[in-house]
Amino acid sequence: MSHWKDILIIILVISLIFTVGKDLLEPLEKNPERFISISDLFKGGKEKIARNSQFRFISGNIPESFQFSLPAKVIVKLNQTSIFYIDDKKVIIKEKPIILENFTGKISFTNLSIEGKAKRIELDDTVLESEKKLSIKSLEFFYDTLTIEGIEIENLVLKEGELKVEKPYQLSAEINNTVTFSDFKGNIVFKAKGLEVEGLCSRIQTSFLEVK
Repeated sequence: MSHWKDILIIILVISLIFTVGKDLLEPLEKNPERFISISDLFKGGKEKIARNSQFRFISGNIPESFQFSLPAKVIVKLNQTSIFYIDDKKVIIKEKPIILENFTGKISFTNLSIEGKAKRIELDDTVLESEKKLSIKSLEFFYDTLTIEGIEIENLVLKEGELKVEKPYQLSAEINNTVTFSDFKGNIVFKAKGLEVEGLCSRIQTSFLEVK
C-alpha cells in the first residue's frame, strides 16, 4: 500500500512542477520586454542606453575646446563687441545674445573662437535660416555666459569640482582629479571662471567613485 502511496506523491509533485513552471514562464511570454539579459544591453547599442544617473557638476576648470559631433543649441551672451562671419559675410555684434540652433562644430576656450554650422541663427531681432546649414566663424568673441543645451557626448571628461548626484541615489562629493560621465545628455553653462553641468548619464566614474 505504501508503495502505491509513494508513486502517487511523486506524480503529484511532477504535475505541480509543470504547473508552477508554466505560470512562471507566462509573464515572460506575454511581456518579453520585461526581461533583458546583460548581453542584450550591449547588443542594443545607443538605442538601449539607460541614463539612470541624474547629476550636477560645478568646476572652476574649463576644457580647452569642445567638439560637436551631434547638433545642439548654443546661446552666447556677449559682453563686448565681437566679429562673426556668417556664410563668409562679416557681422559685427554689440553686446547682444546670439543663438545657434542645431549647431555642429568646434568651440575653443583657449583663444575664444568658434567655427561650425547651424541650421538657424538668431541675432537680436534678426533670424537667419536656410535649407542648408549656415556656416559661422569667429576668431575671437567675448562672453558672459555660453550655454550649450541638449548636447550628447559619449564620454564627457572634466576636472576637479563639486559633484552632486540626485539619482539613482543622493550623494555629494568633492572631485580632486578627473571625472568621466558616460553617454552624457544635458546642458553645460560656461562662465568666465568655470562651468556648470547638469544632465543624465549612464555612468559616473572617478578614481574612487563609480555610479551607474
